[in-house]
Amino acid sequence: MLLKSVNSELSFFNYPSYVGALSTRVFGQNLKVLAKVDSTQDAVMRMGSLPAEGYTCVADIQTSGKGRGRNQWESPLGCLMFSFRCMIRNPARLGTMQHLVSLALARTANEVARVRIKWPNDIYSSAAYGNDKQMKKVAGVIINSTSVSTQEFLATVGVGVNVENDHPTTCLRSIALGDPQVVTRELVLAKFFNHFEPMFYDFLENGFSMFLEEYRSLWLHSGQRLQLEEEGGSEVTVVDLAPDTGFLLAKQDTGEKHELQPDGRSLDLFQGLIKVKR
Repeated sequence: MLLKSVNSELSFFNYPSYVGALSTRVFGQNLKVLAKVDSTQDAVMRMGSLPAEGYTCVADIQTSGKGRGRNQWESPLGCLMFSFRCMIRNPARLGTMQHLVSLALARTANEVARVRIKWPNDIYSSAAYGNDKQMKKVAGVIINSTSVSTQEFLATVGVGVNVENDHPTTCLRSIALGDPQVVTRELVLAKFFNHFEPMFYDFLENGFSMFLEEYRSLWLHSGQRLQLEEEGGSEVTVVDLAPDTGFLLAKQDTGEKHELQPDGRSLDLFQGLIKVKR
């Protein structure tokens, strides 16, 4: 297997280990490795409309890593930070793309540990919501998209995974069920793309509904009680995920149903505050 481009000068990235574990046709095949960058998201987006689908940038250190909203993603050595390109040729798929990536990431992490999905785009180390174990963030996803035509969108997907770095939260090595030494950035990256590639093409063809049952089995929120920041502080119970939009479906004790969305400011599912979709 030959990757199209690599720049690993001064990087700690183990290229042969990555290549040996990768089994994709497109995703992760065009790889650029940097020792230091402001943000892998910015590095990919600065390329404009080229290079094509599957192009990936991975870095040892980010100086301005981006999280959801205005959050910053801390990026110490041992964190896997990468961004990649994909073309979404159906606008209806944009709303659930982050959930597909989160699911692929959870599949990858669960090969070595036990993690769950915190809606809309984080991975946590807790076994279940509401138990007495402290939940710690292990990974996160951010997606930026630009329109190429009325039916085509170029998405830049950014992922950060605490693989070998135990700070500021925890990492896959620390929660590994087996030998932690086999949990490396290179293997996690390769296995993520091995999961993601077939999922992505099925998703483009059939939508997120085919993954909904698996997603439900891994997320933290079924039956969770939330207090709406609007509607007079009414309480609702989370019942499902909307397969078309990716919003939360919830209902009040009266039976009234709500579709809930993150707003970038007030969403805090662990505090029970959330916005109603307008």
